[in-house]
Amino acid sequence: MNSRERVIAALEHRQPDRVPIDLGASHQSGISASTLYKLRAALGLEQHDIPVYSLFQLLGLVEEDVRQALGIDVVGLFNPADMKNGVNNLTQPLTMCDGTPVLIGDNVAYGREEDDSWVIYPQGDRTARPGARMPANGFFFDAMRWTGRRILTRIT
Repeated sequence: MNSRERVIAALEHRQPDRVPIDLGASHQSGISASTLYKLRAALGLEQHDIPVYSLFQLLGLVEEDVRQALGIDVVGLFNPADMKNGVNNLTQPLTMCDGTPVLIGDNVAYGREEDDSWVIYPQGDRTARPGARMPANGFFFDAMRWTGRRILTRIT
């Protein structure tokens, strides 16, 4: 069976030749950019900055060479816009806390706080209050809810 036949058989509750594999075809099956970077190294694939298709979760884009190496059956079709900053042209470099080099949307405005946490500004507007925060040693952003001038709570 090819990947398409395998997935259709599984969806139709027929026995495929093997269980279809999905890695990174959706936000629910995504893989951390940091983990993906390490996976590429373990597979002996070319190392490069990992494109991030989900900024909040810092999920890495699983590319064709990884799909081939692991026999992945499902390919994600992603909207070029994200929930905070509009269209993503994944060209802006960022280094994660563990040293993983990633590429985020070129229209994302982010900054570091005094406690070394990262913040993201809505729609790339640095004059607005940050809409998300990641702790200094974190691997994803938490949405923030504001009231007046003070932060009310982190939404988890």
